[in-house]
Amino acid sequence: MRILAAAFALCLVAGLASAQGLTATDWTGTYGGVTLGLANGESAHLNNGADTGGPGISGGSFGLTLGHNFAPGAGDVVYGVEGDVSATDISGDQAIGFHNGFNCVPGPCRTSLTWLATLRGRVGITRGNMLIYGTAGLAAGGVEASIPGAAFLDIGTQAETGWTAGVGAEFQINERTSLKADVIYVDLGRTRYDDGALPAANGFYVDTSFTQLRLGLNFRF
Repeated sequence: MRILAAAFALCLVAGLASAQGLTATDWTGTYGGVTLGLANGESAHLNNGADTGGPGISGGSFGLTLGHNFAPGAGDVVYGVEGDVSATDISGDQAIGFHNGFNCVPGPCRTSLTWLATLRGRVGITRGNMLIYGTAGLAAGGVEASIPGAAFLDIGTQAETGWTAGVGAEFQINERTSLKADVIYVDLGRTRYDDGALPAANGFYVDTSFTQLRLGLNFRF
């Protein structure tokens, strides 16, 4: 409900800005903004070759963006670099019991992502006040995996790195303001979440990946 209210507020701000009746087609320069996101994905827990086949993870995010666009020559192609950092509430549980040979006891198997940051390149093609782009780069996030009730399987949030890629579109609604929507896939790789007392081959791990749909409002400096 909070995410929906924030999305409504974002659209309202964009509407007020567009009411100024200004149109811009110059995409070069530095910009900053805010983003809202919704994510859905998977986070299989693994141990000795067995895995849970889940749990699924989902949730929302709110973050800040900073980027720069430049056009190296005449034409409709725009290059850029963009970074963002978000507070996230993306999580999921797998019920207590055996799943594909994995034992979530005392359980449940739990995964949560508390923050996410990306640093990406962007390249796009402009059509008037619209920019259609692809983006790819590095991702990092705070992953917490655990089986509550087992002390050595509950060691807190760990910073993990991975990669991200996606596509999006951005619309200039006046000479300094733009509204964007994109969808990115994020893979944060494999996180070990036992206390290290076990041999690596017998350790407990979680694979975390998800797709995120984001809306953003940017202001060019």
